[in-house]
Amino acid sequence: MALGGTYQDHYKDMFKDVLLIEAQQMGSVLEQAVMIEPMEGNKTFFDKAGKVTHRVKSARNEDRVFASQTFERRQVQETLAEFATLFDREDLIKHVNNPKDTFTRQAVMELGRRKDNIIYDAIGGNAVVTTDGSTANQGLTLTVAVNDHTYDSGSGDVELTISKLKVGIKKLRENFGLVGNERVVCIGPSDQLMNLTTDDQAVSSDYRAIKPLEGPGVIPSLSGLLGIDFISYDLETDVDGSSDEYVYLLTEDAIKLGIFEPLKVEVTKNTNKAASPDQLAVWEAIGATRMYEEKVIGILCNPIA
Repeated sequence: MALGGTYQDHYKDMFKDVLLIEAQQMGSVLEQAVMIEPMEGNKTFFDKAGKVTHRVKSARNEDRVFASQTFERRQVQETLAEFATLFDREDLIKHVNNPKDTFTRQAVMELGRRKDNIIYDAIGGNAVVTTDGSTANQGLTLTVAVNDHTYDSGSGDVELTISKLKVGIKKLRENFGLVGNERVVCIGPSDQLMNLTTDDQAVSSDYRAIKPLEGPGVIPSLSGLLGIDFISYDLETDVDGSSDEYVYLLTEDAIKLGIFEPLKVEVTKNTNKAASPDQLAVWEAIGATRMYEEKVIGILCNPIA
């Protein structure tokens, strides 16, 4: 017996492709370059002790003189961000593969990129500093000029070079931003970091056992050059008044990232909606500050067209 009506192939109305995530930065890349501490409240301060000075004894049995100590506080302000979405029951039925995991990954990656924005702003922006009850904004103080050729024979404004990195290391040393074996990180746009590969000192086996141009990733293979780890960061680029780009050289303890509430992911039923659809919520509360101006060097570089 023939059935009445026209048979509708159910699969014609189904999506057969797996959901693909749009090309984008896969979460945080700068978190590895900073110090992380748990926080409480919506505003927290890190205490910083100043240098002390000694006194030379000048007479026998003289009275002891007590030296004053200096302190300041660096403020970390909490900011909370979240992503939430509803999965209508019909949407889930139409997808061959459940899209919830895909959207969760996207939300987590977006919060990772936001974390990088906060860290990057702390590296090159103003730190909120409280001293003796007064509050002020402290900007970056140590830079390498765009036309600095201290360790090469070039001239004029140039992109990121090994000579500039050497000047940056020198500035870290002479300002006591680097006094031991602290990890040093260079953060900059990919084109500036790639410019290093045009220098024989970076890629030639006459200078280095590692060959970045043959390694599993050019920029990761640069790590070790002058004792520096390299991180490419292309979401933001700081520039000065002359539109020269900043590449940052810093030690790992220069920036504090405060975690007020760690990353949370929650999938629940929304019983206020028809068919009780699933709802996804992802949130995180963080803040960051620069602790030491002496440990961050802003290297000015000629933009690469």
